[in-house]
Amino acid sequence: MSFIRNLYYIFHLKASAFRNGIVNLGVKDIPHIIVFSLITLLFILFDYLFFLKVVNYIFNLNEGIGNVIIVELFRIIFVSFFTMVLFSSLILSVSNLYISSDLPYLVSLPVKGISIASVKTFQSIFQAAWMPVIFTIPVFVAMGRVYGLEPMFYVFSMIFLVSLLAIAGGLGCALTQLLVRLLKPERVYQAACIAGAIIIVLMLFFLRAIEPERLVGNVPDEMAASFLEKIKVPDYSFLPTTWGALIIKEMMNGSYSPAMNFIFLSLAAGIVSIAFSLILSLFFYEDSLYLSLDGLRRMKKKSGSSSERYIYKGERLKNFIVMWEKDTKIFLRDPSQWTQMLLLGALMVIYLFNIYKLPLDNYYLKNLVAFINMGMAGFVLSALCTRFVYPSISMEGYSLWMIRSMPVASGKYILSKYIFYLLPLLLFTEALTFASNRLLSVSSFMMVLSLVTIAVITATMVALSVGFGAVYPVFKFENIAQVSASYGGIIFMIVSLSYVGIVITIEAFPVYAYFQREMFLREVGGVGIYVAYGSAFLLSLIIAVLSLLKAVRAFSAQEV
Repeated sequence: MSFIRNLYYIFHLKASAFRNGIVNLGVKDIPHIIVFSLITLLFILFDYLFFLKVVNYIFNLNEGIGNVIIVELFRIIFVSFFTMVLFSSLILSVSNLYISSDLPYLVSLPVKGISIASVKTFQSIFQAAWMPVIFTIPVFVAMGRVYGLEPMFYVFSMIFLVSLLAIAGGLGCALTQLLVRLLKPERVYQAACIAGAIIIVLMLFFLRAIEPERLVGNVPDEMAASFLEKIKVPDYSFLPTTWGALIIKEMMNGSYSPAMNFIFLSLAAGIVSIAFSLILSLFFYEDSLYLSLDGLRRMKKKSGSSSERYIYKGERLKNFIVMWEKDTKIFLRDPSQWTQMLLLGALMVIYLFNIYKLPLDNYYLKNLVAFINMGMAGFVLSALCTRFVYPSISMEGYSLWMIRSMPVASGKYILSKYIFYLLPLLLFTEALTFASNRLLSVSSFMMVLSLVTIAVITATMVALSVGFGAVYPVFKFENIAQVSASYGGIIFMIVSLSYVGIVITIEAFPVYAYFQREMFLREVGGVGIYVAYGSAFLLSLIIAVLSLLKAVRAFSAQEV
C-alpha cells in the first residue's frame, strides 16, 4: 500500500500543478490556446485528407495487389512509429528520470525511488507517444471510410496502437535504466540522440528509395507487384509490428476473432514491457539517481554556466569572436542540436534527388519550377530558423543575468547572434538554390533572381527569428525543442511563411514579364518591374531592421 500511496501522492502533485496552470490562465493566454488549437485541427484535417486520397487510390488498384499494399503501408507506419517512440522514450526518459529540474524536490519528499521512477516512466512514454497517436487516428479513419469497415475496426486499431507504443516506450525506458548503469546520463542522452538521428536518416532514404511516384497514373500489375517487393519490411512473427499488420489484414477480410488474439497478445506485451522497466527501477533507479544528482552538482560547482566561463575569458568582450566561440560550443555540446545536421543533410540530398527526377524537358517548366523552388527554400529556411535561431536567446537560460552584466551593449549582443546564424544559413540556402537550379538548367536571369532573392529572404528571416526569440523567450525548459514549439515559435513560423509568400507574389510579376519577353517577344511591365523589385527589397529591409531593433529593446527590458 505504501507504493500505491506514494504513487498517488506524486501524481496528485503533477495534477495539481497542471490544474493550477489551467486556473491561472489569463486573457493574454487566450490567443495562445486559439493558435495551438487551430494548428492541431488543421494538422489532423490535412493528415486525414492526405491519407484518404492515398488509401482511396490504392483501393482502386487491382484488388489483390491493392489489399497487400495497404497491409504493407500500415506495416511501414507501425515500424516507423515503433522505432520513433523507442528512441524518443529513451531520450526523454534520460531527461525525466535523471536530469529533470524537479528531481531534487521529488527526492526530498517522503516517497521511495520506485514511485518517482514509475511516474517519470509513464510521463516519458506519454510524451513520446502522443504525437504518433494523433497522427495515426486520421489514418485509421480514412482506412475505415474507404473500405467501409465496422466500428469495431476503430476500437481494435486504437487498442493495438496504444499497446504497440507502450511496448516501444517501456523498452526505451528499460534500456535507459540499463545504459545508465554503464554510462553517465549525459553520455546516454548523446548516444541516443545520435542513434535516433541516424535511424531517421535511414528511414528517409528508404522512403525515397521505394519511389512512390511509380504508382501514380495507370499502373500495370507488373509494376505494382515490383513496387510491393520494394516496400516489404521485416515480418518476423515475434515482432509487434507484424501483429499489427495481421490485425489490419484480418479486419479487412471481416475476421475479427483472429484479430482479437493479436490484440490480447499486444496488450500483454505492452504490460510486460512497462512492468520490466519498473522492475529495473526497483533495483537500480535510486542508486543511479543519487549518483546522477551528485555528479550534476559537482559539475555545476566546478564549471559554472557556459556564459559565466566565457565572461572571464573574454574580459570586456571588445569583439564578437568570444561570443561566437561560446555559442558554437554550446551548440556542439547539445547532441539534440547538432545531430539535426544529419537530418538536414539527408533532406537536402532527397530534395535535390527529387529535382533531378522531375520529368521536365520544357524551358518554361524548368524556369517555373526554379521560381517555385524559391518558395520551397523559404519554407525550409523558416523551419531551420524556428529550430535553431529562434531558441538562441532562450538557450542562455538562467545565465541571462551574466549576459546582461557583461560590458557589452544589448545591440552588440543581438548583432552577434544575428551574424552568427546568418553566415551558415546564407551559405546553406545559396548552395541549395544554386545546386537545384543547375540540375534544372535554368536561364541566367532565373539563376541570378533566385540567388539574390534567397539571400535577401535569408537575411530578413534570421533577423525576424532573432526578434521573435527576444520578444518571446522561454528560459525554463527541459528540452530545447520545447522552445521552438512554444507560442512565439509558432507565431514566428506563421509570420515568416507569410513574408515568403508576399515576396514570391511580388516577384511573380517580373517573372511573368520575363516569360512574355522570352517566349512571345512581348515587352510588358515597364517600370513596374523595377517597382516590384524595389518593393520586395524595401519590405525585407524594413522587416529586418524593425525586428533587430525590437530584439534590442526586448532584450534590454528583460528582467534578470
